[in-house]
Amino acid sequence: MAEGNQERALNLLTDQYEKSPAFRGEAKVNRAFSIPPEKVWPGYTDDYTPVAERDRFEWEMVQLEREGLVELIWDRPPRHELTAIRARAEAWDAIYRRLGRRDARSRRMEEIAFYETAGGTETTRRFARQEAERLRNRQKARYPMEKAETLIRLADRIVTNGQFLLERELSMDFFHDSKSFEKRWRRPAVELLIHYSGQDYGLEAAEEPESDRERQAIVLAAHGIEANPSYLFLKGKMTLTFQDGTEMRIPEGVSAAVQTSALEKLEKISTAADFGMTVENLTAYHRVNEPEGLCLFLSGFHQAGMEKLMRQAALARPDLPWRHFGDLDPAGIQILKRLRRRTGLAIAPWHMGVEDLERWQAWGKPLEAYGFARLKGLREDPEWAETAAWMEEHQIKLEQEWIAWELYAQKARRV
Repeated sequence: MAEGNQERALNLLTDQYEKSPAFRGEAKVNRAFSIPPEKVWPGYTDDYTPVAERDRFEWEMVQLEREGLVELIWDRPPRHELTAIRARAEAWDAIYRRLGRRDARSRRMEEIAFYETAGGTETTRRFARQEAERLRNRQKARYPMEKAETLIRLADRIVTNGQFLLERELSMDFFHDSKSFEKRWRRPAVELLIHYSGQDYGLEAAEEPESDRERQAIVLAAHGIEANPSYLFLKGKMTLTFQDGTEMRIPEGVSAAVQTSALEKLEKISTAADFGMTVENLTAYHRVNEPEGLCLFLSGFHQAGMEKLMRQAALARPDLPWRHFGDLDPAGIQILKRLRRRTGLAIAPWHMGVEDLERWQAWGKPLEAYGFARLKGLREDPEWAETAAWMEEHQIKLEQEWIAWELYAQKARRV
């Protein structure tokens, strides 16, 4: 039989009381607070429950009645079954003492006092002020106070991070455990940063639930924190010069990888390329063969290292035209729009128009529900209105891997 029936009964009655106008002093009439016995222990009304267990439950409730905490309501003979457990109006102080529980009003005041002084950065102070306001409006705080205290300290640690740091290093430093951050704290910490930091992380292209991990990676990377070292793939004849004078020469026809954290120390880039080109997906990047171009792999939603490299290339070659090759779907288009905004460059779409959708329509894939939701915004954008209308009418999207295969691999076979 379930244990702790007495405490469970008293807690259920207290919860009911604290949610009522009577607790807030707003009741116009006196009200009794009662619960059916099966809410405390479902086995009480189960026909298959042994009589001895039912008797034991009744005995436990009778003890509460003898303590003056509750009044028991019984059915008339011959059944003589317990039908309700009612709290005595004069016994609330004794019930709280019996449970070792503080009333909701006291707990709320303690939480408000905590949030009014919590936070070591403007980010967490914004969060704390909003939580205090929620509590003043008789809403629940988003987190238990102990969890909120840890979350605030963690968010402060991330915001003030001034070095390249791996997620598990952060976890060891903060929790003294290598996996606590990723298992329990990464999601709430990132959500706090998104809503209260005031930073533009550029997440409009990663809104679907399945993109949560990618959203988290983008936000944490903005603060110098990565799950594992990430690398920027690039090809095309160029030379990268770093702040310590180190040079990295990439010859024509060679694809290289540079750790993104190293790009923070990039001083300049020299290239004789005829154009710059970003590619959304890795398979397509490997297929692209443009000897006269500077080609960069975005890895989906690009990060700060990519932006810095592109801006450095633009400083060295203001006349260098840029183009982007991505998936022909709403998310792929949003990636291009975000890339333009974050770099300030006039980047043209490449093989991302209606003619490409029509040409390779047979290889299209069904457009998902969240894709349809995003088409509305694209239909209102003059640059993409025609493309969005086509995708909506035909209910398909096109992945760039097929286009890259057709443009480069198939072309090579025909030569």
